[in-house]
Amino acid sequence: MTPPAIDRALSDRIKIARVLCIAALIFVHLPPYGAFTPEGVTPRSLAWFVAILLGTSSVPLLSIFSGYLSVSTGSGKGWGRNIARKATTLLVPLLLWNLIDIAKSVALDGTGALPALQDWPTALLALAGKPAVTPLYFLRDVFVCAAIGPLVVWAIGRAPLVALAALALNAVFDWDGLLILNSAILLFFAIGCALALGRLPIPDPAGAAWWATIAGALAVLVVTTFTRAVLPGGGDEESALFSAISLVSRVAGATLYWLLSGLVLRGGGAARIMRIEPAIFFVFCAHPLVIGALWLVAQRLGLDAESWAYLAVFLIAPLVVMAVCLGALAVLVAIAPAVARWLMGGRATFAQMRAMLGFGRPDPSPRLATDES
Repeated sequence: MTPPAIDRALSDRIKIARVLCIAALIFVHLPPYGAFTPEGVTPRSLAWFVAILLGTSSVPLLSIFSGYLSVSTGSGKGWGRNIARKATTLLVPLLLWNLIDIAKSVALDGTGALPALQDWPTALLALAGKPAVTPLYFLRDVFVCAAIGPLVVWAIGRAPLVALAALALNAVFDWDGLLILNSAILLFFAIGCALALGRLPIPDPAGAAWWATIAGALAVLVVTTFTRAVLPGGGDEESALFSAISLVSRVAGATLYWLLSGLVLRGGGAARIMRIEPAIFFVFCAHPLVIGALWLVAQRLGLDAESWAYLAVFLIAPLVVMAVCLGALAVLVAIAPAVARWLMGGRATFAQMRAMLGFGRPDPSPRLATDES
């Protein structure tokens, strides 16, 4: 089966959705950290609700895009060539950003912050658990999904509903063990493959149906988020019940963000979002480090996580974090453009970065293969 070419409108919509999803993801990684069960209406409970409602539900669409683009852009190039490209676009940034985080920890806390020798493979490449920069396990899981992509495509091509049902059960019960650290990623990657192969329709209702779908997705998100809040002890993240509720929430979230991206594309905000899209992978990788630095400043200023001031800061944090990330990238492009290229996995050309940031030196090296997934 040959997937259809991605037209300009679809490509732009994917880019817009990617920015929206990564901006929302920042909510999930804002401190204070640790287990938390909301009790009543407090600033922190409201922040938790927003983080789960908007942040956690944004990740599945990124996985769907990875599957869709892996099939659409990788068709006919051969498995070996695709995996080599994925190593550049996924594993190299994973390695470099984790090295940066470890170096930062050593600079702040001394050599005692170094991982034990046996922990280095996981700290750098998430081989058996979360890496030094925890959210970047997503890159490792997407690489594994791409590596087994031909098997996924084969199963989708022959029995799409059976394959997706099996992967949904795997997402709930985690049958794949350490193969995929977050088993739901494989399911949504497969959904992306099914969409690219035409085995599932791309949802794009219009008029009253569009509003009904938006309302339905929001209702599901609110109900599932509230359900997670009232589960005993906040819910055991290893339990099948928690996984099933999260899966339903993520399906609703993927639908919501996809429909919202269409609204933005037709509205007046698309141009600004499209301008920063080439840097959004940098934001994804850098935001945990930037959040850590900003949180130190917030603590020095006496910000109380239980105050209404904290909630106000929380709600604007994605914009602040993204602005700091873009500023850091601008400096990096100006003084070390080749380093910026590798940290971004070759996703943005120097022409794109100069257009986005307004300056930058000429490209000193051959262009790396770009990969939107």
